[in-house]
Amino acid sequence: MTREKTEPASPGALLAGEPRAVLARITTGDPLSLRALVADRAEEHHLLVDGDAVHLRTLAHCARHALDCPDPLRPASWLAEQVDLVLDRWCAEEGRRGAEEGPGAPAEPASGVWVELAGPLGIEPDRARRACGRFNLLPDGERAAFFALVLDRRDAQEHARGAGRSLVQLAREARRALAALLARRGKGAADPP
Repeated sequence: MTREKTEPASPGALLAGEPRAVLARITTGDPLSLRALVADRAEEHHLLVDGDAVHLRTLAHCARHALDCPDPLRPASWLAEQVDLVLDRWCAEEGRRGAEEGPGAPAEPASGVWVELAGPLGIEPDRARRACGRFNLLPDGERAAFFALVLDRRDAQEHARGAGRSLVQLAREARRALAALLARRGKGAADPP
């Protein structure tokens, strides 16, 4: 007995219909490659986010707004815009959470990514989440400098030259980003020098 291969649904077919049906189609197997798109856009914008949570929120958002897609047969640019919109909202919400840090701040159970990040740093997962929320609200130049020098471990002089900045300016930007990650906000908390 031979099995028939089913052709993958076209983007137009995936995005057609009621939101629940769209969500079911775009969730199973991630046929629109939204997980990869979320990761790419977050990296391109130098953001530290919970990729799984943003991916799930993006799936729901795209399903809810699928009828707004101007060209369902070629949705790539629309999908990128939707991911950026979800990332902007995520960063605003997480930034507010980061600003609320302090003794009276509401605590929520932190998920896997925050636990994984916090463990090696020796901090609480919720504190890691709040720190990333503050980081994501920084100007892109500061986040980009931190990504290049700390996360990507690029050569500082080479990156400064490529970015059109002085080495001192680049180092200051990366330091401000690091300070945002390490700072505690709230009553009686001081920013690092």
